Amino acid sequence: MLMIVLGIAALAWKGFLYRHHLRFVPEEMGVWRIIYVAEEAWGFGPGGNETGIIVYDMPEATYEALQAGGIKWLQNLSSNSWSGWQGRYDEWHSTPVPETETLGRPCTLRHWIE
Repeated sequence: MLMIVLGIAALAWKGFLYRHHLRFVPEEMGVWRIIYVAEEAWGFGPGGNETGIIVYDMPEATYEALQAGGIKWLQNLSSNSWSGWQGRYDEWHSTPVPETETLGRPCTLRHWIE
């Protein structure tokens, strides 16, 4: 019985994390698949530090909309219905990120994962 309860709790936690990670992407993008997650946290509340990266699978329809509309398409997306900072999308930038914005360090996925 204890194993069943622990199993249900683990599945509920995984479901919570999945929904939490999707909050960082506008709902209108249709993203549902998370490919990679690496997060670290030191402390909680004010003064706590967090860092991480989440890699999502981009649906074909989103790719086509980006190809047609670019940054303007992203800027016209509405905010998520979620409360808090995860629902705000107001600083879209094109890639690759200019060297002036990376503090002289290479801006590659491998660099940020390590």
